[in-house]
Amino acid sequence: MYLLLHSLKKTLLGGGFSNYIYILTNKVNNIYIPFTYVNSFIIALFTCVITLTIASLAAFGFSKLEMKHKNLLFNVIIVGLATPAISIVIPMYFLYNKTGLLNTRISVIIAQIALYLPMSILILRNFFDSLPKALMESSKIDGASNFQVFYYIFLPLAKPAIANLGVLTVSWSFKDFLVPLIFITDVKLYPATVSISALVSEFSSSLTNIGRYNTALCFLAIPPLIIYVIGRKYFEKRVSEWCVKGLSFE
Repeated sequence: MYLLLHSLKKTLLGGGFSNYIYILTNKVNNIYIPFTYVNSFIIALFTCVITLTIASLAAFGFSKLEMKHKNLLFNVIIVGLATPAISIVIPMYFLYNKTGLLNTRISVIIAQIALYLPMSILILRNFFDSLPKALMESSKIDGASNFQVFYYIFLPLAKPAIANLGVLTVSWSFKDFLVPLIFITDVKLYPATVSISALVSEFSSSLTNIGRYNTALCFLAIPPLIIYVIGRKYFEKRVSEWCVKGLSFE
């Protein structure tokens, strides 16, 4: 609570509450701060939807379908959890530069999906593992296809896990700084995290500008806080139980 009050106090330096009005109504360093949150929302939304779609299908396959060496393939994917983001981002930069995707929102979305998929598959796979195999067996007896079993039975049961993962994915995407910093140079496409860092050169050491910069930082903390409040009940689920199961090779 002290840290929160201290941070809010810093936003009032110099201009007081006019700092908030200034940040919301003026372009700073050719950046209109409210629009950067629109960019962040667009990137986070598409990253979340695509990541959840791919992860849920892959997790169901790894958990319930019989495939040769599926555990080996699953462990290969999970290696991505130990892979530094920078080792993926740099090769993707040169690839984007050749394909014309550099400096677009799509470049950030694709990179974030690649970074978030291993954890997403791990969480959902372990959740599907907790569901009884009898559901799969009885559905197959009734003539349902694998996709029908997934869509009509397992997907509805996985809504709490998917909702929780969705909240996490949006939060991860919104707070991401490294990926958009490398792939986006057009100020019109800046997400909120990059735009705030770009204000450092504009705001000098005067008391008023320090207050305005702290105000911009305060705004940056609001969306993750809202996301947490909305998804609080899902955070209270036992996500750790879905993540701590051991990995094994066939």
